[in-house]
Amino acid sequence: MKKKLLLQTLRKKHGLKNSVGLLRKQGSLICPNEFILNFLSTNQKNVKKLYEFSTLYGVDFSNQKGYWNYEDSVITTPNGIRFSIAMFDPVIFSETFLSDIHFSDFDLNNRIII
Repeated sequence: MKKKLLLQTLRKKHGLKNSVGLLRKQGSLICPNEFILNFLSTNQKNVKKLYEFSTLYGVDFSNQKGYWNYEDSVITTPNGIRFSIAMFDPVIFSETFLSDIHFSDFDLNNRIII
């Protein structure tokens, strides 16, 4: 686990609870906007990456349309693009979807996202 993430977690609301959650193999993490990410030993590493994405990059998760969403191992962007959590990397997603570094066009129809 990254020291930077653990230190930032301790300084935030729910810091102690989340710090313990980061060290466990199953449990839950509360994002800065109060969205709860539950995890088991089978998906703990990937869900902890989602928590890092939320904490370090300020991403708000919600069940409402137009927000980032996580449900049943699927991440959905605010634009409705869906990804398996197994393919998730916080740095690549922040570059692609928050900073638009890899932006090519608004029309993503008939395109494959890798």
